[in-house]
Amino acid sequence: MKIFNRFSKKIFQFVAVLALFIVATPAFAAAQGQVTRVILARHGQTEFNRKDIFQGNADPSLNATGFKQAELLAQALKNTHIDVFISTPFKRAMQTTEKVAALHNQKIAYTDVRFKTIDFGDLTGMTRPDAYKKYPEIEKQLKETPWLVKYPGGESFADVGDRGMKALEDTVKKYPGKTIFIGAHRTVNRAVIIRALGMDPSMFLKLGQDNTCVNVLEYENGQWRLMLLNSTVHLNGKY
Repeated sequence: MKIFNRFSKKIFQFVAVLALFIVATPAFAAAQGQVTRVILARHGQTEFNRKDIFQGNADPSLNATGFKQAELLAQALKNTHIDVFISTPFKRAMQTTEKVAALHNQKIAYTDVRFKTIDFGDLTGMTRPDAYKKYPEIEKQLKETPWLVKYPGGESFADVGDRGMKALEDTVKKYPGKTIFIGAHRTVNRAVIIRALGMDPSMFLKLGQDNTCVNVLEYENGQWRLMLLNSTVHLNGKY
């Protein structure tokens, strides 16, 4: 009987430890209905933005206006609880995210390249008029079915949606019940919002994403909801 009791006690201890381990896992926590909040922001203005140049994988810094926009964004969010800051590895996104994180006495936890903007391929660095002169078929498709465009040597909107949504899903699994700031880019923001909400991709260009705009998504019980879209109230209409 004593041997049986000792054995039963060890089994109970093992089950208790196993249960504690399961409860501590992100997957279990997410399943319990915790709300995970994502503050998805676009970077501040660059000279590429100002001059309407295809930016993509180019890596310019913020310009003077962009830094001011980032500072105003940081001020607007300074009293908002944020648990973790994530950015793409591009200067414009990191500089924007760093401004916000600094007022929370935090730094960027890590960068995730999957949140980067669309790769414009051969159009990268070209002005819009020059690009359309060389690639008239791209201009035509952008006017008619922009969500189907595949840039020569680059990506399509679907490509961005695939990697961006996977990154978003991985992020909420890693930080269940937390508030996460992600410093990202216009096209990937549009793509993940459309994917998360199950919207038709033809809505692509109807989702505004201005410099330093704020979008808020919440994730609960396997479902996404959009709480805020393209908010730039922090700019006071000046930028």
